[in-house]
Amino acid sequence: MDILAFRPSIFRRPVILLEVIFLLVIGGIAYWLIGYPLAFGSEGNSFLSYNFWANDKLPPGEYGHWFFDFVHATSAATLVSGSMAERCNFYAYLIYSFVITGRLFS
Repeated sequence: MDILAFRPSIFRRPVILLEVIFLLVIGGIAYWLIGYPLAFGSEGNSFLSYNFWANDKLPPGEYGHWFFDFVHATSAATLVSGSMAERCNFYAYLIYSFVITGRLFS
């Protein structure tokens, strides 16, 4: 099997880099809004927390923890984007990135 057959074309590489930048932006918003409170919220029931939505009432000492987990959440979506290169619509990719970063990773 030829490994070069799976590399994106040279003309498509800037678009893929742009997708990764959008992933950081969209994934950051998704994880900031819904991902972190679903994963680490302390008040509420076992399914849904009532604090940390959009980092509301997040202690300043927890921002490092938030950033560390944000990087892991966006990395999960980036790994899948490598396999989807040149195979899906750009808007579908943005929606997928929002869902996997905001909900599935938490």
